[in-house]
Amino acid sequence: MKDRWAAVRPPGCSPGLANPCCGRSGRGWHRIAEFGFDGRRYRQEEDYFLLRVESVEVSLAGLDTIELETVVGYRWWEAAGLESAGEAFFPAELPRLLRELTS
Repeated sequence: MKDRWAAVRPPGCSPGLANPCCGRSGRGWHRIAEFGFDGRRYRQEEDYFLLRVESVEVSLAGLDTIELETVVGYRWWEAAGLESAGEAFFPAELPRLLRELTS
C-alpha cells in the first residue's frame, strides 16, 4: 500500500472523497490560511492527515458552482513526485510535510 495524502473533513462535508476516513493515521498537520478569492479575503483553519488507502473514489457531485468553476483536475501524488512536479499546489510546503509524516 502506498502513502496517499489528502485533506480530510467530516463525512458529508468533504467534496471529492467518497470514503475519506478509512485508515486515518492520526498524525497530521494544522495551518491557518489567509487568502483572497473572488474579491474577498478569507481566513480558514485546515487540518491535514496522512491516509493509507488502497483506492479512493473521487466524485465532483458535492461541489457547488464556484467550486466546480475552480477545479481544473485532480490526481494522487507520490511523495517524490511533489518535489519535482513544477506545478503550483497548496500548501506550498506539502513536500516537506509529507516527508516528515512518512519518515
